[in-house]
Amino acid sequence: MDAEASLFRSYLYVPGTDERRIGKALDGEADAVVVDLEDAVAPERKAEARRVAAAVVSRPVGKPVFVRVNSLPSGLAEADVAALTGPALTGIRVPKVESADQVRTLMAKGFAGTIFLSTDDVDADYQRLSAAGVEFVSEPTDMPYGRDCGLRDPSGNHLRLSQLMPQYAEA
Repeated sequence: MDAEASLFRSYLYVPGTDERRIGKALDGEADAVVVDLEDAVAPERKAEARRVAAAVVSRPVGKPVFVRVNSLPSGLAEADVAALTGPALTGIRVPKVESADQVRTLMAKGFAGTIFLSTDDVDADYQRLSAAGVEFVSEPTDMPYGRDCGLRDPSGNHLRLSQLMPQYAEA
Protein backbone atom coordinates (compact mmCIF):
# COMPACT_ATOMS: atom_id res chain seq x y z
CA MET A 1 0.00 0.00 0.00
CA ASP A 2 1.43 3.37 -1.04
CA ALA A 3 1.45 5.57 2.06
CA GLU A 4 1.47 8.80 0.03
CA ALA A 5 -1.55 7.91 -2.12
CA SER A 6 -3.66 5.93 0.33
CA LEU A 7 -6.13 6.76 2.99
CA PHE A 8 -5.99 4.11 5.64
CA ARG A 9 -9.21 2.48 6.77
CA SER A 10 -7.75 1.05 9.95
CA TYR A 11 -4.87 1.74 12.32
CA LEU A 12 -3.82 -0.71 14.98
CA TYR A 13 -2.16 0.94 17.98
CA VAL A 14 0.35 -1.18 19.88
CA PRO A 15 2.48 -0.34 22.92
CA GLY A 16 6.06 0.47 21.93
CA THR A 17 7.42 -1.87 24.59
CA ASP A 18 5.71 -5.02 23.29
CA GLU A 19 7.73 -6.43 20.40
CA ARG A 20 5.55 -9.54 20.15
CA ARG A 21 2.35 -7.48 19.74
CA ILE A 22 4.06 -5.18 17.23
CA GLY A 23 5.03 -8.23 15.17
CA LYS A 24 1.48 -9.57 15.29
CA ALA A 25 0.14 -6.15 14.30
CA LEU A 26 2.48 -5.99 11.31
CA ASP A 27 1.25 -9.44 10.23
CA GLY A 28 -2.41 -8.52 10.87
CA GLU A 29 -5.18 -7.10 8.73
CA ALA A 30 -5.01 -3.41 9.76
CA ASP A 31 -4.01 -1.04 6.97
CA ALA A 32 -1.37 0.61 9.16
CA VAL A 33 0.29 0.10 12.53
CA VAL A 34 0.88 2.83 15.11
CA VAL A 35 3.65 2.13 17.61
CA ASP A 36 2.64 4.10 20.70
CA LEU A 37 5.38 5.72 22.78
CA GLU A 38 3.03 7.88 24.81
CA ASP A 39 0.03 6.76 26.87
CA ALA A 40 0.54 3.02 26.31
CA VAL A 41 4.02 3.14 27.88
CA ALA A 42 4.87 3.53 31.56
CA PRO A 43 7.24 6.45 32.29
CA GLU A 44 10.08 4.16 33.37
CA ARG A 45 9.87 2.28 30.03
CA LYS A 46 9.93 5.26 27.63
CA ALA A 47 13.57 4.76 26.57
CA GLU A 48 12.94 1.06 25.93
CA ALA A 49 9.88 1.85 23.79
CA ARG A 50 11.89 4.41 21.80
CA ARG A 51 14.58 1.76 21.09
CA VAL A 52 11.96 -0.79 19.99
CA ALA A 53 10.20 1.73 17.73
CA ALA A 54 13.52 2.78 16.18
CA ALA A 55 14.31 -0.88 15.43
CA VAL A 56 10.88 -1.42 13.84
CA VAL A 57 11.17 1.54 11.45
CA SER A 58 14.83 0.81 10.60
CA ARG A 59 13.91 -1.92 8.12
CA PRO A 60 11.13 -2.40 5.56
CA VAL A 61 8.15 -4.17 7.12
CA GLY A 62 5.61 -4.35 4.28
CA LYS A 63 3.01 -2.13 5.94
CA PRO A 64 2.78 1.58 6.79
CA VAL A 65 4.10 2.27 10.29
CA PHE A 66 3.38 5.43 12.24
CA VAL A 67 4.80 6.25 15.66
CA ARG A 68 2.81 8.16 18.24
CA VAL A 69 5.47 10.19 20.02
CA ASN A 70 5.20 11.67 23.47
CA SER A 71 3.56 15.08 23.78
CA LEU A 72 5.73 18.10 23.08
CA PRO A 73 5.32 19.57 26.60
CA SER A 74 6.53 16.26 28.11
CA GLY A 75 10.09 17.02 27.01
CA LEU A 76 10.35 13.53 25.45
CA ALA A 77 9.11 14.23 21.92
CA GLU A 78 12.41 15.58 20.61
CA ALA A 79 14.30 12.45 21.64
CA ASP A 80 11.51 10.33 20.14
CA VAL A 81 11.72 12.12 16.79
CA ALA A 82 15.53 12.06 16.77
CA ALA A 83 15.48 8.26 17.19
CA LEU A 84 12.96 7.64 14.41
CA THR A 85 14.61 7.30 11.04
CA GLY A 86 14.23 4.47 8.62
CA PRO A 87 12.46 3.17 5.54
CA ALA A 88 9.42 1.85 7.42
CA LEU A 89 8.51 5.17 9.07
CA THR A 90 5.43 6.50 7.29
CA GLY A 91 4.76 9.32 9.74
CA ILE A 92 4.43 10.35 13.33
CA ARG A 93 1.37 11.19 15.38
CA VAL A 94 1.77 14.10 17.73
CA PRO A 95 -0.68 14.12 20.65
CA LYS A 96 -1.94 17.08 22.62
CA VAL A 97 -0.67 19.82 20.30
CA GLU A 98 -1.70 23.24 21.56
CA SER A 99 -0.08 25.61 19.05
CA ALA A 100 1.47 25.88 15.62
CA ASP A 101 4.74 26.89 17.28
CA GLN A 102 4.97 23.44 18.86
CA VAL A 103 4.69 21.82 15.42
CA ARG A 104 7.25 24.25 13.95
CA THR A 105 9.68 23.30 16.72
CA LEU A 106 9.23 19.63 15.89
CA MET A 107 9.62 20.22 12.15
CA ALA A 108 12.80 22.23 12.78
CA LYS A 109 14.30 19.10 14.31
CA GLY A 110 14.36 17.58 10.83
CA PHE A 111 11.38 15.23 10.77
CA ALA A 112 10.44 14.59 7.14
CA GLY A 113 7.41 12.27 7.29
CA THR A 114 3.74 13.02 7.73
CA ILE A 115 2.67 14.48 11.05
CA PHE A 116 -0.82 13.66 12.29
CA LEU A 117 -2.39 16.27 14.55
CA SER A 118 -5.39 15.24 16.64
CA THR A 119 -8.31 17.58 17.17
CA ASP A 120 -11.72 17.44 18.81
CA ASP A 121 -13.41 19.32 15.93
CA VAL A 122 -11.75 18.94 12.53
CA ASP A 123 -14.46 20.94 10.74
CA ALA A 124 -14.15 23.98 13.02
CA ASP A 125 -10.35 23.85 12.83
CA TYR A 126 -10.49 23.52 9.05
CA GLN A 127 -12.76 26.60 8.80
CA ARG A 128 -10.64 28.62 11.24
CA LEU A 129 -7.34 27.71 9.57
CA SER A 130 -8.71 28.20 6.03
CA ALA A 131 -9.93 31.67 7.01
CA ALA A 132 -6.42 32.41 8.30
CA GLY A 133 -4.93 31.52 4.91
CA VAL A 134 -3.76 27.95 5.49
CA GLU A 135 -3.79 26.02 2.22
CA PHE A 136 -5.34 22.57 2.54
CA VAL A 137 -4.73 19.75 0.07
CA SER A 138 -7.92 17.94 1.08
CA GLU A 139 -11.13 18.97 2.83
CA PRO A 140 -12.46 17.19 5.93
CA THR A 141 -13.68 13.77 4.87
CA ASP A 142 -15.51 11.02 6.73
CA MET A 143 -13.31 7.99 7.22
CA PRO A 144 -14.03 4.71 9.02
CA TYR A 145 -11.95 5.95 11.97
CA GLY A 146 -13.31 9.53 12.08
CA ARG A 147 -12.76 12.66 9.96
CA ASP A 148 -9.57 14.16 8.65
CA CYS A 149 -8.07 16.54 6.13
CA GLY A 150 -4.64 17.25 4.73
CA LEU A 151 -2.41 20.27 4.42
CA ARG A 152 1.21 21.19 3.85
CA ASP A 153 3.19 23.71 5.81
CA PRO A 154 5.15 26.45 3.98
CA SER A 155 8.17 24.12 3.75
CA GLY A 156 6.12 21.41 2.01
CA ASN A 157 5.84 19.05 4.99
CA HIS A 158 2.76 16.80 5.01
CA LEU A 159 0.31 17.34 7.88
CA ARG A 160 -2.97 15.53 8.60
CA LEU A 161 -5.57 17.01 10.92
CA SER A 162 -7.58 14.10 12.36
CA GLN A 163 -10.65 13.81 14.56
CA LEU A 164 -11.01 10.22 15.67
CA MET A 165 -14.31 8.58 16.54
CA PRO A 166 -14.72 8.28 20.32
CA GLN A 167 -14.02 4.53 20.30
CA TYR A 168 -10.63 5.18 18.66
CA ALA A 169 -9.69 8.42 20.39
CA GLU A 170 -8.43 6.67 23.55
CA ALA A 171 -6.74 3.78 21.71
